[in-house]
Amino acid sequence: MKIEVSAVAYRDSVVTATLNGQTITLTEMESQEDESLRDSSYVKYTGTFTAPAAGSSQKNLGNIEISAKNSGQSEAKQGASVTVNKKAVIVEGNGNVVEVTAAYCETYPANTLDN
Repeated sequence: MKIEVSAVAYRDSVVTATLNGQTITLTEMESQEDESLRDSSYVKYTGTFTAPAAGSSQKNLGNIEISAKNSGQSEAKQGASVTVNKKAVIVEGNGNVVEVTAAYCETYPANTLDN
C-alpha cells in the first residue's frame, strides 16, 4: 500500500518526510493546482511511502514528521498518525470470500463496469 505525503514550503526548499524510521525527500510539484499558491513563494511538495503489509496484528507506524530547509532556516512539523490494520480473518464457511451454491453463475473481471 502506498502512502502519499504532501507539504507546502518555500520554493527551492529541501523537504523530507519521516515515517517509521524511513525518510524520503519530497519533490516539488511541476504544476501548482492550488490557486492560493500560484502567486506566492510557496509550492507543494509530494512523496510516497510504501507501508508494510498487513499481518495478524495492527501495526502503529507513528506520526509522519515533515522537515523543510531553505536559506539556512529549518522547520519541522508533526503530521498524521499512521496505523496499518491487521488482516481480516474469514472465520465462517470454508475460507472462500464467495461461495456459489447455484447451478449456474456468471462472473466478470473486477475491472469491468458493464457486461
